[in-house]
Amino acid sequence: MSTRVVVAGTDTNIGKTVFAAALTQALDGYYWKPVQAGLEGETDSQVVRRLSGLKASRILLETYRLRTAASPHVAAELDDIQIEPAHLRPHQLPAPLVIELAGGLDVPLRSAVAGPRQPGNLRCLWHRLSRIRRPSPAD
Repeated sequence: MSTRVVVAGTDTNIGKTVFAAALTQALDGYYWKPVQAGLEGETDSQVVRRLSGLKASRILLETYRLRTAASPHVAAELDDIQIEPAHLRPHQLPAPLVIELAGGLDVPLRSAVAGPRQPGNLRCLWHRLSRIRRPSPAD
């Protein structure tokens, strides 16, 4: 498995995308934004491509493209889309993958969580993407 680097940060316009572009370029890697909330103007993937100068093939398609620039759970609800965290699977690639999350680790992906096997925020996604075991209550 190639290296995966997850970029997360709370709030809009704090530099996640600019940092992800520089990191992807420095690593000669691939970039993926699993959930893009807000399609007006340039998307984060387009910004990364422009800033990094990487080939289009190094910028992976978003799994979810939501029209409204808002928290993923709000944007998905407005677009009448249910984000399925199980569909957010990183690609197996020959070079490092930089994954930019849509906000901080506690940003919700869904309005309602259907139990512990249905992760509902980006922290759960980050654990899965990073292959880090989630602590159990016994830990």
